[in-house]
Amino acid sequence: MLRDFKTRDPCVVLKEAVMEGDDIIDAAPSFDARTQQPIATFRFNGRGTRRFAAITQENVGRPFAIIVDDQVLSAPVIREPILGGSGQIAGNFTIEDASNVATLLRAGTLPGRLSVVDQQVVEPAGNAGKP
Repeated sequence: MLRDFKTRDPCVVLKEAVMEGDDIIDAAPSFDARTQQPIATFRFNGRGTRRFAAITQENVGRPFAIIVDDQVLSAPVIREPILGGSGQIAGNFTIEDASNVATLLRAGTLPGRLSVVDQQVVEPAGNAGKP
């Protein structure tokens, strides 16, 4: 169980990392073209592009955690295979959050990993059964 980068909510992830940070060659803060909300964009090297394409093809419909320093930066559901070697991370970020996430991703061989998320709902202690 790890904590969400922004909300600190608990998130259950599989221990197995399917990719490591050294496959990311660039990351930058940006804005979503549709919503104008701050995001972090990233780009993979050739090996990372192939690995990410295979992973996203095999896990359509499942959440995918992006983890740095044992914090979940984002856990989006994979809607379709991502074959182009780049992506974006959104998460109700401020521009400062997006910049921090991009900096963490750019850190080279960072202590980061990408992992499939276990789809369990975890209730905080004492809130079970409350609306």
